[in-house]
Amino acid sequence: MTALIDAGANVNHRDSRHRWTVLLHAIHTQQPAAVRLLLERGADPNAATPGGVTPLLMAADDPDPTTVRLLLAHGANPHVEGPGGATPLTQAVSGGALTDFTDRPLLGGCHPATVRALLAHDPSLAIPKTFAGRQAVWWARFNKCTEVLRLVDVRQASAAEQAISGVGLLRDAAANAARSNAAGPRTPPDGRPRTPATDAQPRR
Repeated sequence: MTALIDAGANVNHRDSRHRWTVLLHAIHTQQPAAVRLLLERGADPNAATPGGVTPLLMAADDPDPTTVRLLLAHGANPHVEGPGGATPLTQAVSGGALTDFTDRPLLGGCHPATVRALLAHDPSLAIPKTFAGRQAVWWARFNKCTEVLRLVDVRQASAAEQAISGVGLLRDAAANAARSNAAGPRTPPDGRPRTPATDAQPRR
């Protein structure tokens, strides 16, 4: 990659199929060394997918905070919202359960190091009072991510509250689906239907 960049390759080039930048592909395939090189050679840390997924939002799916720290150090904006109102913090708090950015099963997990990296960069970051925010907290509770919940100052919920919260999320999801249907189909460039909280991605 270094030789290509030295020869004049555009570090912000987008592929012809999905219109992803080289940086987005490096993050998606979890290559922090390539991410570092691209950022050091001028890659735009905020260049999003056509659907609005920023490099930082994608990187927040990773339990290893290395790429998140690299992006933040090179000017990535942690406040930009992506599809469905998702933010880097909600993505990290959910443990990646809100999206399928890195081809992992959508069951979430505990990503305290990534959450900590985001909050260390900007202590003002908070879980938004949105559907994406409620989803993120629900997944953190579901996966018993006590440390993550403590970091974002959310108390643990009882089993009854968990059940009530789950019903509320299903109700909100149904309402969002109804609004989306009324507005017409949402079809990404690759032709695969998506929910408001996801975005098209290359498939390996």
